[in-house]
Amino acid sequence: MVYFSQIRNSAVFDSHGKEVGKLKDLIFVDGKENAAITHLTYSSEDRTERKLSWSLVEEIKGDRLLPEGPISIKLNTKKSDIHAFFVKEGELRVSSLLDKQVVDIKGLKVVRVNDVLLAKVDGSFSIIAVCIGSRSFFRRLGFLPAWVKDRAKESIIPWRSVEALHKPLRDIHLKVQKQKIADLHPEDIADIMEDLNPKDANLIFNSLNLKKQAQTLIELDPDRQPNVIREFKKKRIVEFLEEIPPEQAADILELFPKYKRTELLTIMDKKVSHSIAKILRYPEESAGTIMETDFVAVPENFTVKQTLEFVRKNPPSSEKLYHLYTVDSEGRLTGIIPIRRILLSPPRSKVSEIKKSEVIYVETTTSHEDMAKTMSRYDLFVLPVVTKRKKKLVGVVTADDVMAEIMPQQWRTEKHKARKIRQNGA
Repeated sequence: MVYFSQIRNSAVFDSHGKEVGKLKDLIFVDGKENAAITHLTYSSEDRTERKLSWSLVEEIKGDRLLPEGPISIKLNTKKSDIHAFFVKEGELRVSSLLDKQVVDIKGLKVVRVNDVLLAKVDGSFSIIAVCIGSRSFFRRLGFLPAWVKDRAKESIIPWRSVEALHKPLRDIHLKVQKQKIADLHPEDIADIMEDLNPKDANLIFNSLNLKKQAQTLIELDPDRQPNVIREFKKKRIVEFLEEIPPEQAADILELFPKYKRTELLTIMDKKVSHSIAKILRYPEESAGTIMETDFVAVPENFTVKQTLEFVRKNPPSSEKLYHLYTVDSEGRLTGIIPIRRILLSPPRSKVSEIKKSEVIYVETTTSHEDMAKTMSRYDLFVLPVVTKRKKKLVGVVTADDVMAEIMPQQWRTEKHKARKIRQNGA
């Protein structure tokens, strides 16, 4: 095995020991397991870069006692018999892999390729891995400090775990397949995207399915959201907005000019469009703008058995189902029932008999700050939301929703930093 940094600028000799030039680069073809080297390029006496088939290479010579020492390349033909070719534009070069960014899935950070590991596999000289980390960094600089030799291990990503390359080469074209970015939590994907420039962030974002894109966009820094969503075509934006909860879709729609919002709402599913439009009409920083419309409410005359059947047929998409609500014929909130009480009550009992009539609620116009105070005062983690005049139940807000809105941006940033430190130190 040999590293590209070790053979770059090495002397290239013919079969009689005459120097042909200095090795400048290697040309390869992409492969699933490895990437075969097809040519070497060298700088000739006139400083022109020329290309030779790798089949002309007899051996790569180095001192086995000095693994970090100088290396030379010996050809199997005389200098006078060499017929070099000019390098073609668009050929894949090993040097083009250097300094390209790699997403380190385990550490949830973006790192750079410092070197490339080469070896003979099945008779072909090939790229078998890309190298990251401090050891490869110092080796490429030309020296290895004692502390690096003693402590820093070689960090590599096997070529089989590297995405197929496309022309032109992009900065984000490497990823560990065993732990794909798409398998990460949306908040972690958002953190990775925020470490990248917009072009590279979009490259990762576009590799996700629609549902994961929606979840990731919600977690992304608000300053980065417009750059992502505005890349979409109209039809894609509509599909995207219909995939996420109405309150979050409303937040995304507000990134667009008013005329664009109207246009998108017009072509969306009518039921979804109506829900989003209602939220957009609520005052800023009010309960109506962050409430979730995914809740379970049943008529007061339902029995426990009917209620359970109703929940089975109409399961909420959220996994956080802690309470059921009772409403009258007009849809007005009349009570609340912990899910545990439903499960433990006799099937024929009426929900009106087991409900708690004194319900703490907020109105659609209640401010985020007042909601936080109400939750703190009564030690609640979920609040029903009703309309101001008729007290109709229209949504619920959770403590997480409220805290996410009132928590200063700096606190959120520090929270992400702390989480990254914990992950990197684990």
